[in-house]
Amino acid sequence: MIEKMKYINITGPIDLLDTITEGCLSAYDIQFENAAKKMGAIDGLRPFSMPNPFAEHARMAADLLASLERRDRTKADCIKIDADRAVKTVESAHINFLASQKNKEELRLKKEECGKNYSLLSHFSGLDFDFNKLESFKHINYAFGCMPRANYMQFESFLYGEPEILFAESETDRDFVWGVYFTPAPFSDKVRSIFNSLHFETFDLADAYNGAKNEMISAAAEYWKNKLAETESLLSEPDVCASAEPEHDPAELRAACEKIMRLNDVYGLRKNAAVTAQGNFIYVGWTTRKDAKRMAAELSGYGLTFFSREYVRGDPETDLPPTRLKNLPVVGLFEFFVKMYGLPRYGEMDPTPIMAVVYTLLFGIMFGDAGHGICLAVIGLLLYATKKNPLGGIMAAAGFSGMIFGFVYGIVFGLEDVLRAYLKKPAEDIIGTLLFAVAVGAGLILMSMALNIVNALKKRDMLKFFLDPNGISGFIFYGAVVLAIYMSVYGNKSVNGLFVAAACLPLLVVALREPFCRIIKGERFLSEGLGMFAVGTVIGLYEVLLSYAANTISFVRVGAFALTHAGMMAVVALLARNSSGLSHIAFIVLGNLLVIAIEGLLVGIQVLRLNFYELFSRFYQSGGKPFTPSLKKEAVK
Repeated sequence: MIEKMKYINITGPIDLLDTITEGCLSAYDIQFENAAKKMGAIDGLRPFSMPNPFAEHARMAADLLASLERRDRTKADCIKIDADRAVKTVESAHINFLASQKNKEELRLKKEECGKNYSLLSHFSGLDFDFNKLESFKHINYAFGCMPRANYMQFESFLYGEPEILFAESETDRDFVWGVYFTPAPFSDKVRSIFNSLHFETFDLADAYNGAKNEMISAAAEYWKNKLAETESLLSEPDVCASAEPEHDPAELRAACEKIMRLNDVYGLRKNAAVTAQGNFIYVGWTTRKDAKRMAAELSGYGLTFFSREYVRGDPETDLPPTRLKNLPVVGLFEFFVKMYGLPRYGEMDPTPIMAVVYTLLFGIMFGDAGHGICLAVIGLLLYATKKNPLGGIMAAAGFSGMIFGFVYGIVFGLEDVLRAYLKKPAEDIIGTLLFAVAVGAGLILMSMALNIVNALKKRDMLKFFLDPNGISGFIFYGAVVLAIYMSVYGNKSVNGLFVAAACLPLLVVALREPFCRIIKGERFLSEGLGMFAVGTVIGLYEVLLSYAANTISFVRVGAFALTHAGMMAVVALLARNSSGLSHIAFIVLGNLLVIAIEGLLVGIQVLRLNFYELFSRFYQSGGKPFTPSLKKEAVK
């Protein structure tokens, strides 16, 4: 259901603004509106424009809370702290936080340096060289680097025996060969050009080697490896990332941060207030009828002016109220699907309870298997309990429905001879199953038409009530057709011609709804010529009849999926019979799991489609604005 809303107006001395906001209004869910815009016609009214004194401290508190998010918050909920103490605590802790962040950043840079040096030297650790002696060469030039393996093969084939080139290989991986080449100084330019043509990329090891202060390259690489492990260990220690010194108790710090964040939010509400020329503040907004009643009693003790009023359709002074859904916990899970389609407008019927019943009912009919239903329900309950995901709760409800219909059909894990059946199994009566599915669909379509009629009455839209294809006229015609078909198929009675003629009269009203609307509005009966009117009427009538037929036949899929279950399980049984031992057990277990996954997904999607396109499209408008409290309600002790 949609909770009843009231439009509220609170006026009082500006001196009481903070007291009222923090001490009273924070205990209620209120969606504040911009008072200056809503009441702009009042002379001297201006927005409340003062800087928020807690904005900077709120940013500090957000940094600190991010570092405390893994800490236990139970103790923090019991700590009471005033604003001044909270500000001092946050300021002091944030200084330490910045220091620790600086230290952390330095360690990150050190880690990058260690990692870079180790990665570089490790490629050449296979060369048992003393780098200091290499640097002392005067007549021999050298270069460390790597080249693609294909190019190294060319070097080996054509240049390996050249007397002016000596190449020492250190490491070979999938793509590159790493090593160092030596050449006499007079041939340096020539050899460099040769290696450049081989795409030899050179590296300077001096900084990495000298920083390690070791003689051998392999020892220098090991030095940087140890330094990298040491830096990573320091970064992982909690005291490096701590946001405060030991004198700041984590629970007290969390309480101070949350107090600052709360004060920032409360003070931020001032942007919605307006100030009058007499020095009074004005708040306007929406709240629930229940909260408005409690608020009026509480604010009367402050000497403020408070009034509230219900929304009146067509009231030019207030917009359409926001929508807040309020349903039982099990039904509320299906709000997830309803919001996917669109939130209902205020004053419209909430389709969530209908969605909950129809979805679980159709799912059970299509997924009727006691064993599979239990498995799906358990998986859904575990998902909901661990992740609080509404899809998990919906899955549990759908699985429970599948289990109930499984007992009705007498089917458990695809076995049809274990349980007693209370109805014919779908596979035993294919035509009956499909006809039953169509009958269920016809009933649901009639229900959706009835809901559309109720919505039209609530909106006082008499044209939609009488002339819409889903209004009274369409309901009578479609209901008469369904009754006539039932009488012909199951009642063994021929349909009276007078009955058919009477049933077609409402259809004629639907076909002529446009000229009727024009007459009611005082316009001409025909906007175009008679010929165009006739063509348009015939086409419109054809579309209406086609939609009735297509929507009804669409429900055949309900029976088709019930039959599909038997076919899929027959395949699993066949594979299991043709195997033995562990293969037999594997086919049974994996086959059932696969059927649960595939059929559960397909049935869930198809049931959702039936709800959205065959039912919701007939009576549900959507387009509502969500009720969003401007301040999270604070618990009142």
